[in-house]
Amino acid sequence: LGSVFLSQFPTFSKNILGGNEEVSTLFLVVFSVGVGLGSTFCNRLLKGKISARLVPFGCIGMTTATLLLYFFSLTVQKTGHLAGVMEFIAEPGSWGIIFSFLMLAASGGIFSVPMYALMQSRSSDEHRARVVACLNITDSFGMVLSAVFVSMLLMLDISVINIFLIMGVVNLMITPVLSRLARDEYGK
Repeated sequence: LGSVFLSQFPTFSKNILGGNEEVSTLFLVVFSVGVGLGSTFCNRLLKGKISARLVPFGCIGMTTATLLLYFFSLTVQKTGHLAGVMEFIAEPGSWGIIFSFLMLAASGGIFSVPMYALMQSRSSDEHRARVVACLNITDSFGMVLSAVFVSMLLMLDISVINIFLIMGVVNLMITPVLSRLARDEYGK
């Protein structure tokens, strides 16, 4: 999910919001801060324990943030020129968009920290490096598939904001599967 958003920030900024590269850079900064905040918050909530209990909340948070982003994006009025950061943040819906990206990234941190921790803790010492390498390859494959999927949607003239919405709905559909993982954790 993160790779789709990160790769589409410039297009989203320019075509949907009428923002220049500074606005796109602002989103990258907000996203980076959000992942850090979400990861730190996750560690604090779990008190250093390895558990999947927060994974469903991360999924729900990402979907909610995507929906908020969609609706806040509809409120921004494009100008006749590409707006810089100061002009963008003067728009009424801009702070909602910034908050949505922060929430999306923080939820991603809350989602990914337990998943990586579980993966590492459940693999044996002698296989851990291979498991991590396999996960990295799988993640890369997922990024390529998502890029192909997004490219196909763009060829069908589906706007970036609608692609974000589609990704949020797909994420919502995955949440029940990941909730089972968390439910298994509660049973322990």
